[in-house]
Amino acid sequence: MRGQLLRVVEVRKRSVAPSLECGADQVVGFPPPIAELKARVRAAMRTRLATERLEDTSQVIFALANAVEAKDAYTEGHTERVGALADEVGRLAGLDDETREALRQGGVLHDIGKIGIPNEIINKAGRLTDKERIVMNKHPIIGERICEPLKSLRHLLPIIRWHHERLDGTGYPDGLKGSQFPLPPQILQLSDIFDAITTDRPYHRARTRAGAVEFLYNEAKKGWRDAQLVGLVARAAESLGLGRTRDEDIPPPPAPIGQWRTE
Repeated sequence: MRGQLLRVVEVRKRSVAPSLECGADQVVGFPPPIAELKARVRAAMRTRLATERLEDTSQVIFALANAVEAKDAYTEGHTERVGALADEVGRLAGLDDETREALRQGGVLHDIGKIGIPNEIINKAGRLTDKERIVMNKHPIIGERICEPLKSLRHLLPIIRWHHERLDGTGYPDGLKGSQFPLPPQILQLSDIFDAITTDRPYHRARTRAGAVEFLYNEAKKGWRDAQLVGLVARAAESLGLGRTRDEDIPPPPAPIGQWRTE
């Protein structure tokens, strides 16, 4: 009898795992002890409330990122395009769905730190002074600090912090080099640059899709970018129809060519 009872208990314990794997939040025996059932319901309600608060906070962060973009008519739709392009590059690179979703979300949040940068620096027509560059280069760190308190956004922190690094170690803020520079921030960065230089900005004339790809390949030759990833960006941009294809469709430059920049 004792052996039979132990076997029944073991079977019941083994049945818990499939229930949890199928999405159950709590598992109790039947008939459930009333005190245990009430305790588990209260625990589930506390978890749900905490999740709703976390979701609400995350939405505030994303709304803040959209507000940053809305301040500048030149960057309208930038984050959405960057996220879509990065997602497609990730697909072509064979990345898993979770990483691709991080790239899409990173596209929205990567420049949230610009909320701490004066508009006269962000929209300056022409090259930044050394002092202005120091201020501008703080935006990845500011963005990381804004998102860091939320566990739900922590997987995006490397993308936000490192989207201005370079493979040769001359980027910012950490001077990552080679294998120190993870793939997702590299993809987000290339998508960001592509969109920045194919759209009209107060500090440079937009390039065509082909011109932007050529620009990125030239930066790969300098050791700043990965040439294979640039090729994937070219394929992704074409499949998504991003960037103008004719030079005559692009307005004249707002600043001399020597003063262009790629933020």
